[in-house]
Amino acid sequence: MVIVFDADKSIENGFNVVYEIAEHGLCAFNLLKNLKKNHKSLPIEDSFNKCARAYTPMEFEYYIRQLEQLSSSMRHELEAVGRHKWARASFRRKRYQVITTNISESMNSSLKEQRELPIYLADQHEFEVHHCKEQFVVNILNRACSCRQWDLDLIPCSHACIALSIRNLNLHLYTDKFYHVSNLINLYKKGTHSIDSVNQIRNTHQGGKDEILPPQVKSPVGRPKKKRFTSFLEKKATVRCNRGGKKGHNRRFCKEPI
Repeated sequence: MVIVFDADKSIENGFNVVYEIAEHGLCAFNLLKNLKKNHKSLPIEDSFNKCARAYTPMEFEYYIRQLEQLSSSMRHELEAVGRHKWARASFRRKRYQVITTNISESMNSSLKEQRELPIYLADQHEFEVHHCKEQFVVNILNRACSCRQWDLDLIPCSHACIALSIRNLNLHLYTDKFYHVSNLINLYKKGTHSIDSVNQIRNTHQGGKDEILPPQVKSPVGRPKKKRFTSFLEKKATVRCNRGGKKGHNRRFCKEPI
């Protein structure tokens, strides 16, 4: 993308935020008007226009030397602006023959009546949500957000909630059915069927032993553990005596005098 506009600093600041990747081109007509303010008596218009529209660096150099003959500071002033912004020969992308913003004036005059027409959204499903100096793209149709919370948890994230509220849509309808009470009820709606005894079950085993037994394991020494083994990352709770108030033992093993 290439955007051509005048040297207004506010436009340039907004351009750098919204269109970071696009190329910035200066309007040659506005640049010429600024040059004329400093060189009112000099006939620079013809040489400048040819310099801005030159396709090759050699042709550009020829016309900028003509400007230097009119004023020795001309090259320095134009280089300070940034040659790649206004000179076609130094432009880093495709310029599409757009050197000035004069076409915008023609469009503004032809669109006077159309400006009063109502505005409708081009896309009813995709939104850009700004939050804490970050921006997120929400697609209601695909039930997705660039933060990926909606994609993974299947519950609308905060960005999706904003987009849904703008469209006056019900948040519950965009929550996955997994979380609905009706889904939990349906899971246990059917009863659990009873099974026959092991002796009455038909054996479908084709070979080997008919009887399937549990694996033979040796029971460890000591009382069986009832609690799971904790990870080394988990913090272990410290016992505190409710009689003496010290840590490391309970009331039963407290040695403090009564």
